[in-house]
Formats: sequence, C-alpha cells, structure tokens
Amino acid sequence: MMNVIKMDLYRMVKQKISYILLVALTAFLVFSVAMTAFLVFSVAMTKEDMAMTQTPMTAEQASEESMGNLGLYLNVPAASAQDVTVDLEVFSHMASRAPAIFTAIFAVIFLTADLQTGYIKNIAGQIEKRQWLIYSKAVVLAVYTAVSFIVTLITITLSCVVFFGKATISSFPKLMAYMGGEYMLYLAFGCIILCLAVIIRNHAVTVALAICLCMNIQLVLYGVINSLLGRAGVDGMNISEYTVSGWMSCLSLGASAGDMLRGIVIALIFGAAALTVAVIVFKQRDI
Repeated sequence: MMNVIKMDLYRMVKQKISYILLVALTAFLVFSVAMTAFLVFSVAMTKEDMAMTQTPMTAEQASEESMGNLGLYLNVPAASAQDVTVDLEVFSHMASRAPAIFTAIFAVIFLTADLQTGYIKNIAGQIEKRQWLIYSKAVVLAVYTAVSFIVTLITITLSCVVFFGKATISSFPKLMAYMGGEYMLYLAFGCIILCLAVIIRNHAVTVALAICLCMNIQLVLYGVINSLLGRAGVDGMNISEYTVSGWMSCLSLGASAGDMLRGIVIALIFGAAALTVAVIVFKQRDI
C-alpha cells in the first residue's frame, strides 16, 4: 500500500498537470480579488453614501445566497474596502465552489490517467489488493487538496495586500476552523468526482459533469425532490442541506460546533460512499 502511495505521489510531483492547475487557480484568485477591488472602489467613488444606504451581508446571508443560486457567485459581505478582510475573501471563494473546479479537474485528469493510458495494467498484477490503487489516489487527492488550500490562502493574502493595501484577518482561529471544514467537504467532493471518473471512464464527460456540479446544476434535481417530499407531507425539507455541494456553500465563517460537525460528518459519509462505489466498480471491471 505504501509503495503504491509513494508511486502516485511521485507522479503528482513530476507531472505538469499538477502545477498547471495550481497556476490556473492562482491566476483565477488574483483576477477575482482584483475584480472585487475594482467593484468596491468603483461603487465607493460613485456612491459616497453607500454605507448609509446599504447594509453589508453577513457571512451567513452570503452562504445562503450562494447555496440557492445556479452558477458561480462570489458574494463578499463587505460594503467598502475597509471591510474587506482575508477571511471574508477566503470565505467568498470557498463558498462559491469555484476552487472545487480545479480539484475536480485534477481528480479526473491526473488520478485516472493510468486508467486511460493502460499503464495501470503494468502494475495491477504486482499489487495484492486492487482497491489499494483507489485508496492511494484518494491519499494523493487529499495531499493535492491541502496544497491547493495553502495556495489559495497565500494568494488571497498577497492579493489583498496588492489591491487593498492591507491583509487583515478578523479571527485567525475561525478562519482555520472554516478552512478545515471546507477541506473535508472539498476532499469528499473530489472523491465523488473520482468515483464518477472510474464509472464513466471518459475525461471530457466527467470534467463537464464536475463543472456542472460546481455550478449547482443539481439544484434542479433537488427542487424536484423537495417538491415530492412536500407533497408527501414532509414540509421545510431542503435536500441541499444534506449534500456535500450544499454544505460547501452553507458552511460559514464562525459556524457553530454543531454545524461544523454536521458538515464534516456529511463529508465523511459521502466521501466513504464514493470510494466504496469506486472500489466495487474498479474490482469488477477489466483493466
């Protein structure tokens, strides 16, 4: 098992796609923070009484708005440049699910590359248990997701310094707790995409599906299910609150211990289920 993990980690370090996706993520974050700064300063220049006429959203309100929208939305709960902090920028990007696109692409292209090229046939016979190949990829995905989170934090911090002249963090412990919860959800989402990649075995289709999931296209299905549950007498039920993608947006800065635990439990359940399905399909299929 350890040798398989070392092999996949070596591939992650050596293959260009790992760095290309990190560079793309960095460029996206820089551009996004720059656009946020442009909008904030533009509004401040054209509407001097903005602070008196608009009430900035709280992190919780921004989470609810992002969870209920189709597409990618960056909701920064700030009314002026003085209100923009690193933790709010991190929250707005994580809750938007935009960085999850890069995690999903990595899960599809890198983690299933040996399936597509046929290289896996050279090593499958040397491994005692075939499921180790899936578990090894999950470990690599966990490492890559952690690296992408570190890159996200550093990039947003430096971008805030460049575009806002400061990089203030309201509460570092809360920021770390929030990123820890989101890390578990993003990792579970990556495992789900890995499972889909093993089942579908088509890079283009799986990447397209992953992007659609990041853009909340599944809300259409959730709406149908919620409607059916309502007709069955289960009122006030929102399926989004019990899914990984839903909690990626629902989790907020300063979330209570109960909400944080709930999000982590959902991530563990979906992540374990996805890996279990991937292992079952992988073991039964010819490679």
